Amino acid sequence: MSAKQKVPESPAAVEFTPDDIKAINAYLQQNPNQLIQIPGIRSTLAKERIDRLKTEDIKTFDGVTAETVENTLEHNLKYLHEGAALGRPDFLINIIRSLNVFISRHAEMKVLTVGPRTESEIFALAAAGFIPRNIRGLDLISYSPFVDIGDMHDMPYEDNSFDVIVLGWVLGYSQDIPKAVSEVARVAKPGAFVAIGHESNPFPREIFEQERGFSLEGTEFKDTADILSYFEDYTETVLFRQDVHPSLKEVICHLMVVLQLHSDEKAAS
Repeated sequence: MSAKQKVPESPAAVEFTPDDIKAINAYLQQNPNQLIQIPGIRSTLAKERIDRLKTEDIKTFDGVTAETVENTLEHNLKYLHEGAALGRPDFLINIIRSLNVFISRHAEMKVLTVGPRTESEIFALAAAGFIPRNIRGLDLISYSPFVDIGDMHDMPYEDNSFDVIVLGWVLGYSQDIPKAVSEVARVAKPGAFVAIGHESNPFPREIFEQERGFSLEGTEFKDTADILSYFEDYTETVLFRQDVHPSLKEVICHLMVVLQLHSDEKAAS
């Protein structure tokens, strides 16, 4: 029997030689958009653009109704200026980009991201292979040419407009989930895909109210089954779902769902 050897240790980090750096710089000069493939650069770019904003650069929606949770606009303006959650869109978009139904089609798909807050979500979608000219955002606030001002309960788009709709951490701002979902179904093409993210937070709201200085009585979902119940009449198949692991009940986690709408009908009767 041959003697066993101890597994050698790998280097503590990947090292780059000067020639490596030179080759990388030459590539990026020829292909600058490849920079957005790097998550840290996407976040840095989004934060840099936010920091350069003047007050007049930020447009806000002036038609907020009772269907939207009170203080939603104030909450998102506060966290826009703080550059909060810039990396969070990656959780959901990384799932989308890994599913087979998107791998061969993303270059032709028209995408709507609802409530992106910052351009970080736009950059992440472009990094996932969606063509920038096919990406639109919709939010109560906007400083970006990619993001339209509007309300998810009454979207300013025609029927059958989008192949993919991303609802990243936005449904919780609705006090009329069925109406928001019906608008998603209306602007979606038959057979469109919908990706949903929601923060599962075990901590009392009072802690965050003290930090923010105002209340935010958002809609909560217990699990992905709760989310999917609102889409039940529209769903053809569920491609992905993530609930909170039992070992993580005491920390902030994310519920995530990717589903496909019916291809032969637009809405529930």
